[in-house]
Amino acid sequence: MDYNYYNYNENGGNKSLNKKTILYISIAALVVLLVANIIMFTVISSSLKKLVVQESQKAYDRLNEQMDDKVDEALADRITTTISDRVAENITEDVVNSATLAMQGIVEKQVIENFKREYNLPDNYAGIGVIAAAEVGSVLELTASASGSSSQSSAFILNKDGYVITNAHCVTYEYKIWQTPFLYTTETRVYSDIKANFKGSDTKYSMSVIAYDTNKDLAIIKFDNPPSNLKPIRFGDSALVTLGEEVAAIGNAQGLGTSLTTGVVSNPPQPYKNVKVIQTDTTINPGNSGGPLFNIYGQVIGVVSFKIIESQLNEGLGFAIAAESVISYINQVESQKGINIEYTLES
Repeated sequence: MDYNYYNYNENGGNKSLNKKTILYISIAALVVLLVANIIMFTVISSSLKKLVVQESQKAYDRLNEQMDDKVDEALADRITTTISDRVAENITEDVVNSATLAMQGIVEKQVIENFKREYNLPDNYAGIGVIAAAEVGSVLELTASASGSSSQSSAFILNKDGYVITNAHCVTYEYKIWQTPFLYTTETRVYSDIKANFKGSDTKYSMSVIAYDTNKDLAIIKFDNPPSNLKPIRFGDSALVTLGEEVAAIGNAQGLGTSLTTGVVSNPPQPYKNVKVIQTDTTINPGNSGGPLFNIYGQVIGVVSFKIIESQLNEGLGFAIAAESVISYINQVESQKGINIEYTLES
């Protein structure tokens, strides 16, 4: 058999085979490339999806944490506000209750005081004499002397520093200065020797005169060496004294020792010369001068000063310098002398 090489090429024998091979190879390459792309896309898509899921989860977790913080803060604020409101309410309620109780106490006390004043009956009332007698430890018996002159009277203690109040005429006397055998003048002098003792005691304490005013008939004296157990009096408000109120006087009547007499207010405080005085029918005798006049509360409302005796017909004309005038004098002496004289004033 004859083979014509050229005829073979011309007829497309080997040439046709090459084209098919190239076509198959191209198709195979395309398939491989497509498969590779698909695989790569799948891998990339899976990785991307995983990354997206991870980032989304992170974002979600962060958002969750932020939301939790916000919720916690809001809840904490709410709880704090609620607790604060509750505490404030409780405190307010406690304050209101305390204030109410305090106000009730004040009102009740005032009502009781007004009631007691109206009916002159303190809680421990057992008679004016019994109440005043409990204050006898605050009263002193005074003995004063100078050449050719002497007196016996009373006084009472103002404070533990040893300051004492009495009448001016209890610690002073009128000294005669003779101009001629028939003509003389007088001057007020302080007794050179003044002693004080308590009821039933022989112990004498030396006293010095701090100040006196003969126009007001008041004087302040002081222990030279005050004992440690002094019992001060308590002043009452003499402006509250009423007609008919029970009173008691304690003093060294007639120099026979401390005694007590009782009576009533015959006339409430009224002006007399340079002071205010309380008139009483309480028995007042020489020696009572300078002693205290007590009310039913055991408070001093006056300093027994004098008694008007013009005839045998006069009765019940005893007078005591009202406590308000006495306190005014004490304050005046403090200012003039530059000293501090403590005292207790109750209303």
